[in-house]
Amino acid sequence: MGLSNSKNWVNSAKNKLQQLKDLNVWSSVEPQPYIKVLGSKWVFTSKQDANGKVNKYKAHFVVKSLSQHPGQDFVDFHAPTASIVTLCLLLVLIIQQKLRITTFEISGAYLHSPIDKAIYVRAPTELQPELKGKIMKVHKALNGTKKAVWCWCIFSNPPLMTWG
Repeated sequence: MGLSNSKNWVNSAKNKLQQLKDLNVWSSVEPQPYIKVLGSKWVFTSKQDANGKVNKYKAHFVVKSLSQHPGQDFVDFHAPTASIVTLCLLLVLIIQQKLRITTFEISGAYLHSPIDKAIYVRAPTELQPELKGKIMKVHKALNGTKKAVWCWCIFSNPPLMTWG
């Protein structure tokens, strides 16, 4: 994160915080001794155009999930992933049947997915000093949680199935 671009990075982080607020991803609560609070951090990435010039600065607020334990913080799960053989077969069928492929992108996809068990994370006080002394109760799948992909699959599957 270069100092010369610091305004771009701060703006991208503020945009991410606004998205988290707009989607009701979390709410601030008072910490309690019985609540396990997971760490959190900012991850910054950039996108470049064809000439290698940065054209987009992205900030991701993620959960440090290393302290999540199977059976205690989440149950065993899997995120369905197609094998390369399945993808190749699908593409062959699409070509043979002369079908059209439709693609789309959902901004902050995981952030739309409700979670089934309460997770608490440290508040991003760097940009929101009013949250000092608070923790965040997460209501939707935040990047970094062990079940984020699974929650997205459960949430997105029904509407995708109606499209065929």
